[in-house]
Formats: sequence, structure tokens, C-alpha cells
Amino acid sequence: MASQAAPLTADSKQFGTPWATFSATPTSPYRLIEVDIGTLQAEPETGELVYWLRLSQFPRDKEEPAEIQWADTRSCGAAHLVIQSLRDVEPPRLITPGELKDKPILIGGSTYTLRMPAQYDDASVRFEMRTNGPRSPLAKVINASLNALETCWSGTVPQREG
Repeated sequence: MASQAAPLTADSKQFGTPWATFSATPTSPYRLIEVDIGTLQAEPETGELVYWLRLSQFPRDKEEPAEIQWADTRSCGAAHLVIQSLRDVEPPRLITPGELKDKPILIGGSTYTLRMPAQYDDASVRFEMRTNGPRSPLAKVINASLNALETCWSGTVPQREG
């Protein structure tokens, strides 16, 4: 990770509720790695939305505080690509019992989760996808996203401009 982690402060809560979260429970020093994404502002001149990203790494020792780091789409070129890849993640095909024949069951020590808004033709919903094991499309997107963002993180909380 690029810089020293910052504690979660009152200033860092200024952005409100994130609209998307993805997470992994890796087999590493952390019991949970979570990335929240929210809207920072619309650029004053162009109207283009700027997004903030918050990385929270929770140590296995629950007595230790989470390490918090930040990025935004202004300073991290990979962030827009990560957000697009989350939108494009392949959902699983829903099945009924008996349809599982000749298909491997994905298992592993890691759980991957994505929560973000979704839309049907006539309604907006909150969508959540969760999977185990590193071979699912969701796991691959989350692992690739964490790798792509690795050099973007800093202890500096993004600021609104203009």
C-alpha cells in the first residue's frame, strides 16, 4: 500500500453512506479487506462525478483498530476502471436443486462480497452478491480491483474542490 493508514475521524465521515462496497476475507494478516465507494462531488466546470474510495483493513486481532486509507477518481486513474468492472461483473445463473450435476462447487478460505445499486426496468434495488473461493468471476474482479488500486491509497482524506 502506498502510504501510512489514517484513523477514521469525524472529517472522514463527511461523505455520508457509500453507494457501493466490495470486500474479501483473505487468508492474510487481515480478517476483512473492504472498499467503500461514494460520490465526493460533481466537478464544478464539467459536472463529471468524482468518487471517493475508502480502504478498510481489519486485523485478525479484533482488539486492533482497522487501518483506513483513501483514494479518489481525481488522483487514481485505476478507480474509474475498477468501478466499471464492478458494474460488469458476471452474475451467477440461478438454479434449482438438481441442476448442479457435473459442476464443481467453488470452495475456499476467502469470501468475496459486492453490494451496490441495481435497476430493473421499473424499479431500483440494492444488489448483493457473495461467493466463496478465488475462481468465481466476482472473486477475480475483486482481486483485480484490489491489485489495480494498490498504488492509489494514501492517508489523505479526499477533499471537495470549488
